[in-house]
Amino acid sequence: MEHGEVVFFAPSSKKNKIDAVECATKDSSKTDTKTDGIENNELLSFDALGIDRWLACALKGLGIHHPTAVQRACVPAVLKGMDALAAAKTGSGKTAAFAVPILHSLSRDPHGFYALVLTPTRYVLGILLYFRELALQIAEQFQILATPGRLADLMSNGQLKMDRLRYLIFDEADRLVAPESSFIKSEIPTILENVGNRRTQWLFFSATMTSAVSAFHRLKRPDAIPFKFDGNSEFGTVETAQQYFMLVPSQVRDSHLVQLLRGPLLSRTVIVFVGKCRTCELVVGMLRQLKVEVIGLHGQMPQKARIASLDKFKSGAMKLLITTDVGSRGLDIPSVEVVVNFDLPADAHDYVHRIGRASRAGRIGSAISFVHELDMDLLKNIEDCIQKKLEPYVSAPTEKEVVQILNEVSAAKRTASMALHDRKFGEKAETNKKKWSR
Repeated sequence: MEHGEVVFFAPSSKKNKIDAVECATKDSSKTDTKTDGIENNELLSFDALGIDRWLACALKGLGIHHPTAVQRACVPAVLKGMDALAAAKTGSGKTAAFAVPILHSLSRDPHGFYALVLTPTRYVLGILLYFRELALQIAEQFQILATPGRLADLMSNGQLKMDRLRYLIFDEADRLVAPESSFIKSEIPTILENVGNRRTQWLFFSATMTSAVSAFHRLKRPDAIPFKFDGNSEFGTVETAQQYFMLVPSQVRDSHLVQLLRGPLLSRTVIVFVGKCRTCELVVGMLRQLKVEVIGLHGQMPQKARIASLDKFKSGAMKLLITTDVGSRGLDIPSVEVVVNFDLPADAHDYVHRIGRASRAGRIGSAISFVHELDMDLLKNIEDCIQKKLEPYVSAPTEKEVVQILNEVSAAKRTASMALHDRKFGEKAETNKKKWSR
């Protein structure tokens, strides 16, 4: 599992009015019509949720014009001072559902360490920092980024304490507090001993709100009655995701992938998900041998290399990313058009998170899943989970097209495999695994 990250918004007491008044004045003639029911009006403005006019205007400047369902439900509750447990499909705007009320409150009462956001992976930070510019407009900002492990060390040594914290947010809460999570067993208990007070609001957001999350909140906050929002009456994928499958024999998956990339997916922005770090390296190496421009992302890469890969992909310099599930949560890259599941995930919930990379905030995206002879049970579990049947992909390569490039692809894969062997890829990770299992 990836080490998590934490983000602190710690503004000084100096408030910066920015151009909010001017912004609100210019927009005052365009006040949205009030409605009787927040939850039933999809075009409701942010103003009607109770946030300041300047913030609603600033959100429009970021291209966020109307609140989504999770935002319409949660923003007013958080502004009222309630704890919140919210589940909503990936790409539905969960981050803004807690970031917006925090920014609203921050502008009125900035002090000390204000909000702490716990996340399971570094890549969720990319979305959180999307709101950084708004925070900078409110007040001077002192920001700390660290893994929960390092943060817990600082706290246990008495070097850091956040007893005036206003908001404590668990983003991707299902992973953070899962009983099998390393976070819940070590870092989080130490962190909780050193943060917050009775006024601190605890906010839990995830695409999947498990019973473990509710139990964790009841245990730690027995006197708090949380606001609950379940945007997943049936847990599933966002409606804009077009989902397909291809029946692909395991021996020729590589050739099918290459034909897709050379054919129907040519010039598209694509993320290909694989099951293991070694598979990621192997596929990347094979594609490079075939003169395909590609970058990789997985947990065994150095952090600098991961950041460099993400920067290239986000900027559009590279249109093809091969990644493990380290990239299935937190990546908000609007240009992604297609997700390919080279390896089907064992957990159907991971499938949902994966394909959400191409269906962010209402955008239309496609997902193509390779299904081989041993994957039928996995496919059934996914379809049962999302309550939807995947459709056959009509533009799949023909058997003749696959056979034509079989030798070329096999040679490229052999070369890539030998390169991995020469680099001794994975040996360090295996050594560390044996060390920690003792």
